Amino acid sequence: MPSVAQLVAQLNDGEGSLTIDLEGKLSGAENLPPAYQSMVRDVLTNQRIERSPLLRGLARPPSALMSGDNQSDKFSAIEPVGKVLLTERPTFRWSKLAGATGYLVEVYDSKFNIVATSERLTSNSWAVPRPLQRGRVYSWQVKAIKGGEEIKAPSPPARQAKFRVLDQAKAIELVQARQAYPSSHLALGLLYARAGLVEEAEEEFRALEKANPESEIVRKLLASVQAMRR
Repeated sequence: MPSVAQLVAQLNDGEGSLTIDLEGKLSGAENLPPAYQSMVRDVLTNQRIERSPLLRGLARPPSALMSGDNQSDKFSAIEPVGKVLLTERPTFRWSKLAGATGYLVEVYDSKFNIVATSERLTSNSWAVPRPLQRGRVYSWQVKAIKGGEEIKAPSPPARQAKFRVLDQAKAIELVQARQAYPSSHLALGLLYARAGLVEEAEEEFRALEKANPESEIVRKLLASVQAMRR
């Protein structure tokens, strides 16, 4: 058993404690499979989390749309934008436009084919009725109907509102990991981060930070996850 002086990291994680020494020996993670132990060891050694490649190409558009029409300046797509989703049946949300009498949502595949469209809505949210295909990137747009005209969000020069639906294999892995290791905030946070599920990863690392309020390593890992939002 390494002495405290030889430890690189020591963290409270769920019901136990994790340690890693100068030689890279990880203790306290014996309940995790070898691949997950290796993942934990690498992250605790490097003290940072790499940005998930699944977030590539999903840049979040500016929050304020630049438009010559003042009425549409604050009309924008809110969610999902610039993120990876675990669910294949997302709920779309947008800001309300004053004076609008209805909204229409259109969802496009990577070739700009419409794959789902809403009926005319009066609320500012809509759940897609049929599952989208996993492992695909989609974009979406909402149209506000006002005075007989359609006002779109996002609209040029704002970027497209894109998102990715997580592929089936990774989705199953995450569900199984949450069932098998529900108390390991570190392992779950790393798995979520690797899958590009930034909000879920951040939630796990905030829980880990609460259990380790003095840990500089946890602060660095949380900062790495938060940086993925940009």
